[in-house]
Amino acid sequence: MRGLIEGETLIAYFTFIMDGGGKGTSAALVKDGITYVSASHWEAAGLKIVWDKSHQRAEFTGWGKK
Repeated sequence: MRGLIEGETLIAYFTFIMDGGGKGTSAALVKDGITYVSASHWEAAGLKIVWDKSHQRAEFTGWGKK
């Protein structure tokens, strides 16, 4: 297995488990040590998402936290 080149994107998978008993696996991207996943997973988990004007950053609120 070779190492990643700086700036290279790696496709990965993550598993999430819901408190109510649901479980799923989905794709994620890893780039420069940051993992990116679809915001729809967090919406389904009950979090509210508000995007900034450029649609580059999201703020998640819910579960009594921000």
